[in-house]
Amino acid sequence: MAPTVLKFNYMKFGTRTAQQLTGSILVETMVATSLVAMVMASLATTSSVCMGMLRSQRETISSSQLLQERLEEIRSSGWTQVTSGASIRDNVLNTPSSQAAYLNGVVETITVTTYPPVTPAQVPLKVTRPATGAPVIISEPVAEFSLRNFTAVRVDLRVEWKSNQYGRSRSRETSTIISLGGLLK
Repeated sequence: MAPTVLKFNYMKFGTRTAQQLTGSILVETMVATSLVAMVMASLATTSSVCMGMLRSQRETISSSQLLQERLEEIRSSGWTQVTSGASIRDNVLNTPSSQAAYLNGVVETITVTTYPPVTPAQVPLKVTRPATGAPVIISEPVAEFSLRNFTAVRVDLRVEWKSNQYGRSRSRETSTIISLGGLLK
C-alpha cells in the first residue's frame, strides 16, 4: 500500500472572490452596527438616570435651603413671636420662600412644643403653609397653657413636596431648641 500524502490548502487572503468578500463585509457591518446600537442605548439610559439623580438632588438642596431660611426667620424673631401662632403665620410663613419655585406642591409646617416635654402632653402650636393658599394655624395650646410661660421651646420645621421624578412624596425636616434667654427681644 502506498503512503497517503496529505495536501493542505492554505487560504490566501488575496485569492477571495468579490462575492465572498461582499458576504463577510455585510456580516461584519451588521455586528458592528449592533454593538454601536447597544453602546448608544446604554449611554442614553445612563444619561437619563444621571439627569433624574440631578433633579432629585436639586429638590433636596432647595428643601434644605428653604428649611434654613425659615429657621433663620424664626431665630430672628422675638420670644413672643416664636410662641404665637398668629405671629408665625403672619411674619414667618406669610410669603412663599424663593426655594419653593423648585419644589412641586410644597407644604411647609412649623410645630412649636414645650422643651423639655411636659406631662401630660399638651396640644402643640402648629402652623402650616399649604401648596396653594395662605398659611393656616392648625392647632394652638389652650390659653392657660401658653408657651410664653416656659423658658424653652422646641421648633420643628417640615417641608413636604411631590417629586418631579416618578411623582413620589418627599419630605425633609429639622428641629431646634430656642430658649427665652437666647431671644431677649
